[in-house]
Amino acid sequence: MRRFLLLSILFSLFFVVRSQDFRYGFFAGANLNTMKLADELYIHNDKENTDKLISLGFRAGFFGEYSINKHLGIQADLSFSQYGYRLINELEFIGENNSIIYDKKIERMSNDISLALMFKFYLLDKRVAIDIGLQPSYTCDMREFDEEKLMIDSLHVNFSTTILSDSIIHMKKDANYNAFNLSAIGGITCMLSDHFFFNARYVFGLTDIFVEEVVRFDEYDTYYTEAVNQLSRNRVVQLGFGWKF
Repeated sequence: MRRFLLLSILFSLFFVVRSQDFRYGFFAGANLNTMKLADELYIHNDKENTDKLISLGFRAGFFGEYSINKHLGIQADLSFSQYGYRLINELEFIGENNSIIYDKKIERMSNDISLALMFKFYLLDKRVAIDIGLQPSYTCDMREFDEEKLMIDSLHVNFSTTILSDSIIHMKKDANYNAFNLSAIGGITCMLSDHFFFNARYVFGLTDIFVEEVVRFDEYDTYYTEAVNQLSRNRVVQLGFGWKF
């Protein structure tokens, strides 16, 4: 937490720069989320029959940009972002006189505070910029939504039931998650006017988000638990618009 606060302070100091080469502004847009997952995180450990869908999240924040020269600049932006994934698994059994359909959906959506630190490579007289950098993030909480449906249709039975589970996990109180994560980011910013711009980025997670408690045995055959990272890294396409002052 101290490191993240230090980065936030450095970002704030960035705004005290006063020169014609410094600009600032705000942005908003969408996150098109998927996530690279370990096989055991798929529904019923069944990766083959589980579909991983795009999860839509919101993103907004503000930034400061300093032009070192006409070809190179640096930028820092602080944002609120929603990351996550969706999984759907459907099993269907059809007999001569009956059918059974079992459908399960899982959605995980996190609310993150992210600090992007980037180099900007200007093209076309600064109308276009290639952005490359790193993004540390702190996950405030995680929403876990599960839905299970069972439908039985036969000559003698007509049955349908739905079970819903919806909860909010606060990261600092739960050992099953890593609250801090790091990503590499790259993208492009296009100025549509002197102030209005469009940008697109790809977020490539470098660290795992989920943690699993694993039982170990020492040399005396005494068991203990150890927190082990599970493969769970963000893969996000970010699209947004903003205003530069």
